[in-house]
Amino acid sequence: ESISNAGLCVRLNTRVMAGVSESVVPFYIDGKKDALHGPTQEYFAEGSTMDPVAGKKLRNYRVKNVTSIDFASYLSAALLGKEGRQGALAVLRMDIEGGEYTMLPHLLQPRPGSGGPPALCKLDLLVIEFHYKRVAASVVKQHADLRRALLQTCPRLRVVLDPGNYEEEPWKSTWPLPDEWKHIQHLTAYAKLRGGPST
Repeated sequence: ESISNAGLCVRLNTRVMAGVSESVVPFYIDGKKDALHGPTQEYFAEGSTMDPVAGKKLRNYRVKNVTSIDFASYLSAALLGKEGRQGALAVLRMDIEGGEYTMLPHLLQPRPGSGGPPALCKLDLLVIEFHYKRVAASVVKQHADLRRALLQTCPRLRVVLDPGNYEEEPWKSTWPLPDEWKHIQHLTAYAKLRGGPST
C-alpha cells in the first residue's frame, strides 16, 4: 500500500519462474525451515535456486518442478512503450542465487525480429548480486566478461552490485564502487562474517 501511495508500480509474479525458456524446470528449494539471516545469527539461508549445480549442493534441499517463462520476452513486453510514459523509471533487482551467470547472457542477446538492442537496455537501473557459494570458480570468473558485455551492449544502463559484492573479491577489484556510496565505511554489517571466495 505504501508503494502505491508513493505513486510507484511494482509487478509481482509468484506463479512462474523467470528463466531462459518457456518450459517446466526443476527448482531447488532451501528446505531448512529455521534459516536465520543477519550479522548476529549463526546460520545464513543458503538460498533456493534455478541452478542445478548450486541446488544440488544445498545441505537440505527439495526439488519442485515449476513453470518457467522466457524472462527476456517478459521484460520486453513489460517495457513496451516505456519511452512514451513521462517519468517512467524501470529498475530490475537480480538476486537469483547463482542463476545470474545464466540469466545475464540470455538477457544480453538481441531479441529475434526486434531490430534493436536487448530489452535489458531499456532499464534505467540494474542491481545485481553475484554469488560464489556452490558455484564453480570457472563460472564465477565470468563476472568480468559480463561487465564488459553490459558496458558494450547497454552503455546507458546504470549497473550496480549488491553492496556486499563491493567488499568481496573478485568483484571488489573489477566493479567500481558507485561515487555516491564511497562515503559508506562498511556497506554491509555482515559482509566479513559471510566471507568471500578465494581469489
